[in-house]
Amino acid sequence: MVVEVEDGLFDIYIKLNNIVVCPANFKRWIKFLKNNRNLKYLTLKRYSHAINKFIMWSLYRPRESEESLLDYLLRYRKDFLLECNSIIVKDEYHDGDISFTIERIILTNSTKSFSSINLEMSIIESYFTFLKEIGASSDSLQSDKIDWLYEKNKSSSSVHSGYGLAMRDSLLEIYGKKKSILRPLKTNNSGNEDKFFPFYFFYELLDMSEPQEKLLYLLCGGAGARVGQALSLTWLDIDYENKEVYLIDPRSDMYSPVLEIPRVSLLKERYHIDPNVDKPHADIAFKYPIPLEYGPLTFITHYLESEVFKTFRYIVQIPEYVAKHPFVFTTSTGNRLSVVQANRLFSKRLRQLKEKYALNPEDENYFHIKQLHKAKGIHSLRHMFAVAMADIGLSVPEIGIDTARALTQNMLGHKNPASTEVYFKIANLAKKYYKSIIKEIEDGNKPAIAQLIEYISLRQTKKGNYQYGKE
Repeated sequence: MVVEVEDGLFDIYIKLNNIVVCPANFKRWIKFLKNNRNLKYLTLKRYSHAINKFIMWSLYRPRESEESLLDYLLRYRKDFLLECNSIIVKDEYHDGDISFTIERIILTNSTKSFSSINLEMSIIESYFTFLKEIGASSDSLQSDKIDWLYEKNKSSSSVHSGYGLAMRDSLLEIYGKKKSILRPLKTNNSGNEDKFFPFYFFYELLDMSEPQEKLLYLLCGGAGARVGQALSLTWLDIDYENKEVYLIDPRSDMYSPVLEIPRVSLLKERYHIDPNVDKPHADIAFKYPIPLEYGPLTFITHYLESEVFKTFRYIVQIPEYVAKHPFVFTTSTGNRLSVVQANRLFSKRLRQLKEKYALNPEDENYFHIKQLHKAKGIHSLRHMFAVAMADIGLSVPEIGIDTARALTQNMLGHKNPASTEVYFKIANLAKKYYKSIIKEIEDGNKPAIAQLIEYISLRQTKKGNYQYGKE
């Protein structure tokens, strides 16, 4: 319980088994925030309630012996703030021959935005950082690296910046703010993650598209590739024998198993292309490796993977797709297809679908149609892939949410697991409408779920078991 013990100062008192528990140095921290940080009454009260909630949770979910403070806080964020798992205590009563149990809810939490969760975690981090600074704790949530972006923004917005005054780098190395190792959740400020293209219409999108378009949509929607990554596909990245597809950064020394020559060297020596300078190659960004750990792409279903090879064989037979470079996606003149051109093609198909399916709240598929009208740009297919994988984790017990998280993080090429967690929150909120994106696939009489488990198990065997959050 949060108690105002002095004017504008708070303390926490928690009764557990007839013993009153008070968090160490909490009142001292609140006093520091009030006097040194000049935080106002309501802010201090909010800080107090955030710590009170964490302390209550920690009394019933104690830290394990080998568990670091970082892992403990991440467990709190996942278990309580994200998944809203309440703390429930069962009390047993005996009265003669009658025995009964009464459940009491000790602590509960409602769904909050990622911004609110990040704020609560930053409050907890501030408290533990204070304990570290006063010597009351040996745990640290800060790395040895300076947060240069924070210091730059702080310097540019200070009153001294107008006079050209700034702290030297040598002093910042000593006194500058250190980077936190507790990374915040990726907030949905732009609102793009929930504007995913609905999987419900994905097959229709594929059916209405030209072969080259279809292949592009299969890579972005079926395997979660960014458009720049998909546009970097070459004729050398398709392994027909092993049924594998690779996406290699043209500026890197990586290579596909089909031809073991570093990609940047191949382009320079065989095609006289410098992907860092020559246009349009320099304008097509690859960004990060996909998947995160080197290996072939993994598609949502085996059926979509088979469609890639079928479509690719069809493209090979059309002379107009042959170009003076190894890249698959080209214009009618043989130049590489640009990101702008790819978005233009997708926007045309999206417009056709929206015209066909008007918004009507009475329609039984209204959720999918509404989602279709929210979708924007070809990147919405990557969002679709991520939400679909999250839906699989939430819907298929045989796969499980933890495995789905690990696989999705690796498939998308996310270094930060918080970037992946966004999609699991979206899928969970939409679950009562979305149900399951997996359909029956025509492969004998084998249902899609059985295929999916078999397919993902095979991919796990090839790539190794992934640890969620590992970088």
